[in-house]
Amino acid sequence: MSVAADPGVRSALGLLSAWIESQTAYSGLPGLSIGIVHDQQLVWAAGFGRAGLEPARPATPDTLYRIASITKLFTSTAILQLRDAGKLRLDDPLVEHLPWFPMGGAGHREGRGPAGARGTAGRYAGRYRSPWADVQVLVVEGRLAMIDPSLPDPMLAVTWLHPVSEHTFRGETKNGFGSHGEPVVFSLDDAGRVARLKVGENFLTSVSDW
Repeated sequence: MSVAADPGVRSALGLLSAWIESQTAYSGLPGLSIGIVHDQQLVWAAGFGRAGLEPARPATPDTLYRIASITKLFTSTAILQLRDAGKLRLDDPLVEHLPWFPMGGAGHREGRGPAGARGTAGRYAGRYRSPWADVQVLVVEGRLAMIDPSLPDPMLAVTWLHPVSEHTFRGETKNGFGSHGEPVVFSLDDAGRVARLKVGENFLTSVSDW
């Protein structure tokens, strides 16, 4: 007997369907598609609501959706699988595997620097210290976030970093793009590693631990 044919599973799927329908109605979600996989086999799939509003189209198990930054998850997983298979190292320059993807800047032309698999995934993430502040830069849902880890809830005062040029960002807080539109600039050393973070006129030094 297949998993989906099991009476207990059928009952649970019925309950799940009812719950999804109630949640989509309560949240005002236009539609979604969902599938459940067991032991690498798709055992159940369904669509709820609409895949399109004008013209109206029902969501089905075969509806295609824009996955946006979820591709980063697939890319990172594939990179680690290739690393495990011995086909690349995380510090390999990208141009070693993708010759059509050159990057400028110190270190890159010589095949060094952060333009590798590891650096591309989180080249700017890290901890930074100065006499007046400690900050942490991390990747949140594909975006760079700068936080003060000493706060009870750092994400309430998060500064989102939006790229404007190579190694330069502008900070967006809940009140807008900074009080003076100050740029946030990452300084790299000769090896292509992030050494400092400059916020306005203030410099913070990269540290491995606090």
